[in-house]
Amino acid sequence: MMNKYSRLEEGFTLTETVIAVFILSLGSLLLFIGGQKLFSSFNAVREKQIFLRESMQAGMLLKDSFNEIQIPFWEEYPESGSSNKLLELPYLNGNRDSFLRLSFGEDGLSVERNDELQIVYKNLKNGQFEPVMVDEITAGINIVFFDAHGNAYEYKLLFGSHSLRYGDDNE
Repeated sequence: MMNKYSRLEEGFTLTETVIAVFILSLGSLLLFIGGQKLFSSFNAVREKQIFLRESMQAGMLLKDSFNEIQIPFWEEYPESGSSNKLLELPYLNGNRDSFLRLSFGEDGLSVERNDELQIVYKNLKNGQFEPVMVDEITAGINIVFFDAHGNAYEYKLLFGSHSLRYGDDNE
């Protein structure tokens, strides 16, 4: 007769089962944490790509619009309102009553021309406008976009009647 508890009996002991469950749980936990980190990295890259795409689109649109701004040199540069978040530029196509209005708000960067339907870039919520000075005359503006992590992306836009000189004048 065989002993009731012989080693030839098939199956696992309670200790072996507990160890196997522990190892599987640890592996599942590591996979879950790794998956979360991978997913959050993917989302961060995706958000950055969307931000860069919209800032490039806005920069290209505004470059074309700024070529149409022709502020006479005797006019003063329009002041930007409320901590450089709002800018209204007259003299669109040389007409004093035509304007280009740019503003950063909760909805993003809005661009409006002559009371037409405005364009809103929803991922460009934070930024500022700074004048570009050439020979003590405002020749355009810098638009600085800030992403959700505080990184700055800058676009220099010049009015249509100005151009910047690069390099030394003696060259």
